[in-house]
Amino acid sequence: MSEDLLLRYAKQSYSLGNRARDFLLRDPRFSWANNLLEQNKRSDILLAGASLRDVLLGHMPTHPSITIQGISPKNIRQALTPTGNLDLEGGEHTMTYRPKSAPNSNLYILVDTLPPTDFTIDTPLYSLREQALQDNQNGLADLHERLIRVPGYPLRSFAEDPLRMLRALRLAASHSLHIAAETWHALQCSLPRLNKITRNEAGKPEFTHPRQIIGSSFLETLLHHPTYGSSLIGDSGFGHLIAPELSHGAWAKGEAALSTLTHKDTLGHFKLAAVSAAAIVAALFMYHERNSKLASDFLKKFHLGHLTGISPATSVATDVAWLLANLDHFHTHDPASMTPSAFEKHFASERGRNLLALMHSKFMSDGSHHIARERLHIARRLLNLLPSPLPKLLRGRDLTTLGVPPGPSYRTLLKKVRDGQLTGQLKNRDDALSFLQLHVSHL
Repeated sequence: MSEDLLLRYAKQSYSLGNRARDFLLRDPRFSWANNLLEQNKRSDILLAGASLRDVLLGHMPTHPSITIQGISPKNIRQALTPTGNLDLEGGEHTMTYRPKSAPNSNLYILVDTLPPTDFTIDTPLYSLREQALQDNQNGLADLHERLIRVPGYPLRSFAEDPLRMLRALRLAASHSLHIAAETWHALQCSLPRLNKITRNEAGKPEFTHPRQIIGSSFLETLLHHPTYGSSLIGDSGFGHLIAPELSHGAWAKGEAALSTLTHKDTLGHFKLAAVSAAAIVAALFMYHERNSKLASDFLKKFHLGHLTGISPATSVATDVAWLLANLDHFHTHDPASMTPSAFEKHFASERGRNLLALMHSKFMSDGSHHIARERLHIARRLLNLLPSPLPKLLRGRDLTTLGVPPGPSYRTLLKKVRDGQLTGQLKNRDDALSFLQLHVSHL
């Protein structure tokens, strides 16, 4: 079943029970479920935990989990092996199923046990046999109100598992949920637990909770919803906890800039599908007077220097440093004086367009009128004048063929060819070769 269809269910007047039923009955990953229940009359298949929560909120779980009750692991393997591959690395009571109909999607199967839950919205169950929801902790009411609430006593819950606070912030940002007042207050009071220090076996002090986990949660919360995520991080005190050098004023300015940076108009102006992780981090640090060093120290401390899953092309730390170093580029440089190839190299790349968007967000947030702001408008027009990505007409080997000796002239000649191509003077390879032969004769 497509995500669009599931979202349509959420927007229409479908009952919560019907949403869960339709997910299980129409998703091809569960095509075996009804047959399994028919063959085992005292069994049941339950959708629970985060998977049910996401379905009821109108989100398609990428790798859902279910609980099978009343059937032995052996019989489950026999029933599912013909339709997919089973991985038993987690033991017989925790299986990973990869259906042949969707080989890139994992289905996690728990046998006679329910998935762990952090919040009341994770506690409802849906029984496929009964085709009914079960709710013992008012989770459905909180789902209806879009509230994150810790069952029982929040202070005790966060003391038992301080990382639960980070999961609350990530979930609120990723699903646009609110955090219930008592849970929010307990979270604010309990955040210092994340910086608890103990001594390892060698007697050296170390953080109880690894900095990489803290840093990843910070960045994931921002990336899910940059404006709301930054608000959650700032208002909860999490931002001050992990980056105390950032003043409240600097953080507030960064939040305002993020709102502009991620706005659809900004994305459209600078040809971006989304802003990069590096640009989001840079926005939060750019109002500090030592922004580059502070951001670098922060990324290093929380092991955020290179996250291939989030920024596949390059290092987050390298990009953040480059963005902050070039943020005031137009204070001293006029884009109108740049050659087309130089402008393309600096601003037409993904990183360059993120830089222009970051400049724009800073100018809009500051409300200042500066020559650099006028130059940014020029850069935006030049960006829109650049043709769609064009393959280069010539390479270095073409210069070798023409007898040009290796050296600095290679780069100069290739830049001239690229300038001619970008301005439309050189249409094809033959034009470029003729142009090159003319310039080579004058070397």
